[in-house]
Amino acid sequence: MKTSFDVARSTLHAAVVIMVSAVSAVEGCSSDTIAPPPPSVRSQPVAELRQVRVSGTVTDQDAFPVSGVKVSVYRSSPNGRSISTLTDDTGFYSVSLLSAEDIFAHVEKEGYRSAWVSRGIAAGSSFAWDLRIYRMP
Repeated sequence: MKTSFDVARSTLHAAVVIMVSAVSAVEGCSSDTIAPPPPSVRSQPVAELRQVRVSGTVTDQDAFPVSGVKVSVYRSSPNGRSISTLTDDTGFYSVSLLSAEDIFAHVEKEGYRSAWVSRGIAAGSSFAWDLRIYRMP
């Protein structure tokens, strides 16, 4: 039968073993140098996103301005979110969006054929983009 001295000594021994194991684990996990991540997860420079203004005039096939045309501008993909506006009495439109390498525009108005157009843009630069819409026969 174990005496109270043996139980205390066993408990102390178990506590020492646990502490030594914990210290060894912490030392094994820490070091002064950190290995670089593999190439597949290294961070790449990200183009700074800036607000750009896209504006222009929508005209018909005879080069007359068309009012009330819905102009929807998309960043990088025609499947993404768009920013839409209507042209004024002079056919003018203007939208602001975050810069992208490519943008897409969709123009539509009743009595006209809707159309998709796209173009590349310089990062962070505002520009004029005149669009054309064609009357249906």
